[in-house]
Amino acid sequence: MQEKDEQGEQGLADTNDPGPQSASRLAAAAAKWASLTSVAAAGSDRLEDGEHSSVGPVVVHDFGSAGAAAGSSSLARFAAEEAGTFPKCPPLTEALLHSVAKDNAVMLALLNSAQQDFGLNWLKHVQQAGLSYFMVAALDANTSALLAGLKVPCFEYLDKVGSASQGVPSSNQDASGNSSSSDSSGSGKVSSSSSSTAGGSRGSSNFAWGQEGWRRVVWTKVLILRQVVDWGFNVVFSDMDVIWMRDPLPLFQLHPHADILWSTDVSRTDNPPGDMGLEMWGDMKTNFNTGVYLLRNTPASVSWVHAWAAMAGTYKGATQPAAYNLTRVGPVTSHPKDPRVRTAWNGGIYFGVVPTYHFSNGHVFLVQKMHEKIGTTPYEVHLTWTYNGLAGKRARARDAMLWIDDDAYYSQGSFVTIDKLQIPQMPADYNNWTHDRNEEMVQFHLASIHSQLAQASLGMAMAVGFKRAFVSPKFMCYCERIWHAVKKCRMWEAQDEQFPIQCPTDYLFDPDHWQDDPDHMTPIDFREPSFLDNPRTPDSVKKSVLVIQPSAALGCTDCTREERRPDGQLVLLVPPGLRAKYLVRLLEPYYKYRVWRLSFEGVTQPSEAYAGFACAGVAKKFDRRMEHVTSYWCCRWREDSIKLGKPEKEQLRIEVEVPLKWAQTAAVLEVVHSALGIVRSPVAITATQVASRLWILWGIIHLVPGPTTSGAVTIFESGSLKAQLSLVTLLTAWSLSEIIRYSFFAFKELGLQPYLLLWLRYTGFILLYPLGVSSELTMVWLALPTIKRRRLLSMDLPNPLNFGFDYYIVCWLVVLAYLPGFPQLYTYMLAQRRKLLGGGGRGAAKAKAQ
Repeated sequence: MQEKDEQGEQGLADTNDPGPQSASRLAAAAAKWASLTSVAAAGSDRLEDGEHSSVGPVVVHDFGSAGAAAGSSSLARFAAEEAGTFPKCPPLTEALLHSVAKDNAVMLALLNSAQQDFGLNWLKHVQQAGLSYFMVAALDANTSALLAGLKVPCFEYLDKVGSASQGVPSSNQDASGNSSSSDSSGSGKVSSSSSSTAGGSRGSSNFAWGQEGWRRVVWTKVLILRQVVDWGFNVVFSDMDVIWMRDPLPLFQLHPHADILWSTDVSRTDNPPGDMGLEMWGDMKTNFNTGVYLLRNTPASVSWVHAWAAMAGTYKGATQPAAYNLTRVGPVTSHPKDPRVRTAWNGGIYFGVVPTYHFSNGHVFLVQKMHEKIGTTPYEVHLTWTYNGLAGKRARARDAMLWIDDDAYYSQGSFVTIDKLQIPQMPADYNNWTHDRNEEMVQFHLASIHSQLAQASLGMAMAVGFKRAFVSPKFMCYCERIWHAVKKCRMWEAQDEQFPIQCPTDYLFDPDHWQDDPDHMTPIDFREPSFLDNPRTPDSVKKSVLVIQPSAALGCTDCTREERRPDGQLVLLVPPGLRAKYLVRLLEPYYKYRVWRLSFEGVTQPSEAYAGFACAGVAKKFDRRMEHVTSYWCCRWREDSIKLGKPEKEQLRIEVEVPLKWAQTAAVLEVVHSALGIVRSPVAITATQVASRLWILWGIIHLVPGPTTSGAVTIFESGSLKAQLSLVTLLTAWSLSEIIRYSFFAFKELGLQPYLLLWLRYTGFILLYPLGVSSELTMVWLALPTIKRRRLLSMDLPNPLNFGFDYYIVCWLVVLAYLPGFPQLYTYMLAQRRKLLGGGGRGAAKAKAQ
């Protein structure tokens, strides 16, 4: 599956057509860096409005001592583009590495233009962890200019035309660069089709995961490593999608017999509680990750690195599987002085695996939260096991408050969020269900997620309608999303995981799709679920909160009422089911509140709270955005998929009333079929029945959603017993009638006619038709005051057409039409019942059916 690219080596190489990097983009990146650095260098977290966040003091390397001046000086340098005065990183030399090395160790990382925001985030966390012995390889001219302008310890690693692949042979070249294709010149030069210009354009090169440009980037890491170890340095290697939390150098001293200490993609530990040693099961067969590792400079490790680098021209895949093939040879034996350090590469090296709670992947840290259960702080978090490319990695880091955005992201603007999602109750023994109930777990999860997404969409619609950003609620998941299929709805290696878990944003949404294509879809300014918990979000936002609670108990459609919760929180009661244009006036005095929390406590169903957009065009663009931004759940086992007739992946969806509207509107075909003689139903009776439903659906409920979806008319009450007519009784009558009727027709087409269906078809209506009609009239009764007051669908005189139309009067006329219409339909059905069921009981019915 393509999602395999979310693992290890995608980190640096996912460049996916970032385009030419202009001076303006470099200036923007420099400005962001300057903003973040100035806060860190000053040890101050005061924002413009006088409120506080808590980035906290940061250990600043020499390059950061200039603080904001670094950014401003860089801006001046970038402005000199035409004069050709771009700064650039120096070439890689032994002396350059010695200038930053600590205990003869250097941390190496590589950066290109496609990941500059990851680079800035990486640098800030490196600073916060107090690391000063790092060196960044700039893989293109623009990144070189940026890093040099910011005085980041860096070196330039470009080929003659500026691509990120100096000395990397293409997959049809041998290790020395000699071509085995039609180009047999032996020059080893990079062809124009797989290189970039000095200005950063990649020409026709494809840097997407698995393509040649991508392969060249990831092998660059190994070639740089070969040069560095030849100079005698110990190496801590780090991809740019890594969050460093503390210094890993002590691991060299703790495990002096290991040549290499690996991170891993595995999501479990077998170490007993309190054991902080290497992973018990760590050997060469482990799925180690080449994005984070420690390499001690020994004759054995240097030889191994040279053997790895020699595969660059002959191995057509990536560096990680190449390392597996190279290393997983020979017997496994433990070191006599450290049993968790084991042999690999035919006994040529010793290596160990750092436990997953210390070198964590994206699942272990952000979903399983293994470090919290064990009570330790990881050295690093590698953003693997995420979805939707770099945007998914970025979203996962934001969820964990590990992505450092600029101050404006947290302090500017106003917001809408959901006060509390209404989440279905999980079965008491759900966490104990076995794998034979896996599909039940999947269905429960999907139903829950679809319900939560539908609720969130109401908040998104309000945010769009009032030009505010939307803060995601904390969605609860009851099944994992894993591309290799779930077992008991869990990752294979996390079978003791307890549900529910908080859904990572990238489980549900494609974060790149919130604001793209604004001409055809409504853009949404999105904030992660942890936004209001983030120390960087100022109190001027966190404490400026208004709970907006649509409530049917308010008893009006154009008024509000303020209440206070026991904790003092202000709650504003508003009429339910209003559209944005009608809420504007009611909420105008409350615009000063930075955070609006939409509550569903005052309505029977969340869908009754807010009716969205009055303009059909805006509503359509919003619906397209909802469809576009939601991701998918994955995956069923292929065998289960075939057996159940269901896809391995399930597209997530946001549904409210759309299925009902489609199903009922499609019933117009019944009239057509009757008119054409396809069925024998009377045209007039069928048309009356279908027309009444369509009018109720579109002319009443869709037009006036608030009162109709949340209101009710009490017809009987005795003590605690109360009988009401409402939308629930309407849908109950409609649904049961159609289930019986269409089941009857389906069996009839097959030449079958079970007596039970025949009896239900001509008996169920006795109760269901009166219930349906009385519920329909209830909808009209609830809607009429709003239709009259707002003059909905009405046209008053005088007007250019010299024509008046009062929809309120039309509604009353339709109600009056029910008086002859319903008895006609009801008596027709009674006559049909006598014809098919009367006179001879069950035997007569069977005979007539034949």
